[in-house]
Amino acid sequence: MKRKLLTAGFMVLSLILCINSASAQQRRERPNMEEMQKKQLEEMKTELSLTDEQVEKISAIMEEQRTAMEANREENSKDREAQMEERKAYNEKIKAVLTEEQQTKFDELQEKRREERGNRRPN
Repeated sequence: MKRKLLTAGFMVLSLILCINSASAQQRRERPNMEEMQKKQLEEMKTELSLTDEQVEKISAIMEEQRTAMEANREENSKDREAQMEERKAYNEKIKAVLTEEQQTKFDELQEKRREERGNRRPN
């Protein structure tokens, strides 16, 4: 009798461990800021037909933004409104490098990203 209970307990424990392991494998690691910005820059380069000079300038702006965001994250003192203002200033710097046509496409890309982020959030 003890042996059957022990075996059943072992099987339940094994099942729990398998389920936990499977769910952990399904979770994706979040890409770091640098990876996300590289992906964004490649997308912009393709979608906006950026010149090499524009890519350099935007890459520098992204690096500046990444450094500022990492510092803010460490401080953890900025409120959401201040972060939104910084993001707006960041986008304006990028738009200053673009032509009018590219600015329009950039705005469309930004809207597309907002919609994608909104769809990922749980209800």
